[in-house]
Formats: sequence, C-alpha cells, structure tokens
Amino acid sequence: MTDLIARLSAPIAGAAASLADGVSPEVGLERPADASHGDFATSVALRLAPVLRRAPRQIAEDIAARIRDGGDYAAVEVAGAGFVNLRLAPAWFHDAVAEIAAAGDRYGEGRPTARRNVLVELVSANPTGEVTVASARNGAYGDSVGRLVEFAGHDVVREYYFNDAGGQVDKFGASVRARRLSPRAAVLRDRRRRHGAGFLLRRRRHRGWLRRCGRGREREADADQQGRALHA
Repeated sequence: MTDLIARLSAPIAGAAASLADGVSPEVGLERPADASHGDFATSVALRLAPVLRRAPRQIAEDIAARIRDGGDYAAVEVAGAGFVNLRLAPAWFHDAVAEIAAAGDRYGEGRPTARRNVLVELVSANPTGEVTVASARNGAYGDSVGRLVEFAGHDVVREYYFNDAGGQVDKFGASVRARRLSPRAAVLRDRRRRHGAGFLLRRRRHRGWLRRCGRGREREADADQQGRALHA
C-alpha cells in the first residue's frame, strides 16, 4: 500500500530542497479550514524563510512554479504571507479509492518504524463490592483502546487485575471467616442440614411476618394511648 499523502509531499520537499541546497524542513501538509482554499496547504515557505533569508511569499512562488506542471495537482496557488494551496487532480482521487478498496478492513493500518509493547489495564473492579455497570463499560472501553493500538501497528497485552491482595482484601477475608466460624453461623448450618435448603427462605419470611405483626401491635398500642389521653 502506498502512502498517498507522502506522494503529495514528495514534489514539494524536492522543490524546497533544490532552493535550499538540500536542506528542507518538514512539508507539513494540512487541510485548510476554508475549503475554498484547496484540498491541502503547506507553510513550508515560512519555515524556509530564515534559512534562505528571503520573503516567504517569494519562496512560495518559487516552489509553486516547480510543482505546477502535471502530477497529482490540478492547481497550485500562493496565498497570504507564503502559503502554498493545492487542489488535487482527479487521478489522485481515483488512486485513493482504488487503494481503499484493495486494502479492505486493513485500510489505514499503521506501520510504525519501531513496534512497541503496550499494556492496557482493564477495569480492576473492587473485589469486596458489587461489579457495577461502569465496570463492564470500562472493560469495553479498554478493549477498544487495545484494538486501536494494535491497528496502529503495535503489540498489545490486555490485563484485568483481580485486585485480590492487600489490606482491604485481607479484612474482607477475615470478616467472611469470622462470620463462617461464629456460633450463630454454626446454628444456621445445622438447621439447614436438618430442615433442607428452603429453611433460610422460610425463616426470612417468618421474620418479615413477625416484624409486620409487631408494627401492627405498636400502632394499636399508640392509638389506645392517644384515646386514653383524650378522655382523661
């Protein structure tokens, strides 16, 4: 796959180097904020001005004269203090579309000069609390970041830290152990063995009924007390 932007930059870089005896700063093609100024623009003449000790606009005109004929440019214009505006020829767009179609899903894939090993840490949810929707969302975000870095041409390792060490986890384990070994827990385990798995559910329902009855008796007692106070 060819670099179509580099293909546009090469003639400009060559023209700038010929003016400066082989010394050429980065071309730096940019998309103009105003589409009427062309498809791309470069300020290379402004960066060459201190080297050549000439007005940037004059340098821009010399560069434009060297790259005007044919190639990927339909028009080359000098604007402002020394900008070179480029309008692309239809042939460049045809080549771009053909390259995109040929590359398919891999179009735009990065080819770094040096591949890097990148570690992306995902989520690291709190082990002593509930896993929230935000934790799941951050997992998707982290995986997407990993895919982008891979597409840029680097090697990615994804890690989800279980977070299963440290003071917080030690205290959580100690509290679970204490609950497990408490006399109350032993009684409940014994009752569950004797009465079956539904014992705890029946017990909770019974407790709820007792609480409701208790609140009802409290309300009746309050009403009786208020009635006695009115007749006193």
